[in-house]
Amino acid sequence: MSKRGGDRRLAAVLFTDIVSSTDVAGELGDTRWLRLLARHHRIVRAHLKRFGGHEQDTAGDGFFATFDVPADAVRCAAAAQREIRELGIEIRAGVNFGEVEIVDGKPGGIAVHAGARIMSASTGGVIMVSSSVKELLPGAGIGFEDAGMHHLKGLDEDVHLYGVTRIDDDPVTPPETDDDVARARRDAAMEPGVSRRRTRVLVVGAAGLIAVVAAVVVLATRDDGVPSDRAGPPRSALVGLDPTTGEQQQVISIEVQQQAGAPGQGDGAAGQGGVWLPRNANLVHVDPEHREQAPISLGVTGYLNVDTGFDRVWVTVAGVVTVNPATDELTDYVDRIPSGGAGQWGHESDLVVGNGAVWVSMTDGRLVRVDPSDPGATRAWQLTDGQLDGLAVGDGALWGFDSYAGEVIRFDPETDRADQPIHESGSVDEVAFA
Repeated sequence: MSKRGGDRRLAAVLFTDIVSSTDVAGELGDTRWLRLLARHHRIVRAHLKRFGGHEQDTAGDGFFATFDVPADAVRCAAAAQREIRELGIEIRAGVNFGEVEIVDGKPGGIAVHAGARIMSASTGGVIMVSSSVKELLPGAGIGFEDAGMHHLKGLDEDVHLYGVTRIDDDPVTPPETDDDVARARRDAAMEPGVSRRRTRVLVVGAAGLIAVVAAVVVLATRDDGVPSDRAGPPRSALVGLDPTTGEQQQVISIEVQQQAGAPGQGDGAAGQGGVWLPRNANLVHVDPEHREQAPISLGVTGYLNVDTGFDRVWVTVAGVVTVNPATDELTDYVDRIPSGGAGQWGHESDLVVGNGAVWVSMTDGRLVRVDPSDPGATRAWQLTDGQLDGLAVGDGALWGFDSYAGEVIRFDPETDRADQPIHESGSVDEVAFA
């Protein structure tokens, strides 16, 4: 942002919210509504990151973000609106540009207040902007139509508003008016594993990570073609495959290479708008759609387990670290277990997100539950006297396993009780549900 004065800056402000959210929530019920809302949040945050937006606040079903450039705010709103429509819901958006006041690190003032009111003056599927935004965008490839003068609550003077009609050569289409079509889209969006976008399978080779985007689960490894006699560490690549034909569609070379014998080796995950790969003491965020990647320094070293959920990326490394997927910033570091067992974490063996919580298995046989709304609030259960080598979520339960003993243990999170172990002949390497 361009500064003017010690605590004032010029910025574009963007406000969005979901149209008729109360009605949609009532139709879907709490569980399905929260799932839909989580997908909405992921889409908005992915486009904020894509267009350089800074998330300032999230309240229920709405976002408040700032941008350095007004055109980026408009393009972000249009891209998010287009993708969110495929979920069977509509968002409205308002964009303003002006001088904002920075109070306690947060932007405020008349320009921010006006941005919120401009959004309120919008209707479903419409991106409304102030004249200050329109006047700054001649030649930016954005088309407008005059929406007239509006008296906005809390402002002394009427404001001239414009609706966005075109982004480059693509018209901003009106919202879906057929309730049955919108309802069908919502139902499709709630089907497990269904995505209306083109399905791709992403496989990371050399280091042995398999990451899956959309609905297809594939377990495989791949050498990216670097000759074996080449000096330096093994190189790896993110590979996009068409799940129907198996055709290779995309290859992204991972820039941060895993050093042989270095800490931080482990499995990665796909979700929250990206693929997340452990590399040394870094978590590498890869955006396959835009072929971008960025290393995130975790500040601690160790074996990394990664999963995504509850609008965050969760990583185990001498505790639990959380990452904001929109900003790549560390948001929490939980380094002690305050109840239900020894205070120190010890050695984590796996991490999964599911059944309303984040779960970590420990090599000393403990299962730890991390509350996603308050990561510092944890509980622990001693499931086995042996090792708890890994976890899986399925059939309404947590399933832990001891590889060496060949035991699989079912834990019911509703009753906090574990069933007697299921003994398998031989070792257990993985548990999965389909």
